[in-house]
Amino acid sequence: ECNLMQVVQFGGTHSLFLGNVMYMHVRDDMVRDAARCHIDTQKLHLVGRMQANFYTRTRDAIELARVQPD
Repeated sequence: ECNLMQVVQFGGTHSLFLGNVMYMHVRDDMVRDAARCHIDTQKLHLVGRMQANFYTRTRDAIELARVQPD
């Protein structure tokens, strides 16, 4: 569940909707750390909508070390 924060218009027919997530419903076995609200996204096998009828999977995640500022 989310609240709409902003709608950004791109041209006449394209819009980006930005929202603030208020509640999530997640099975207990998908939670990595409840105190920190960390979800095990690898277990979820997420699917994201790209455009029109195109979707993407998030199974090919890679981990990169964060760059530490000097």
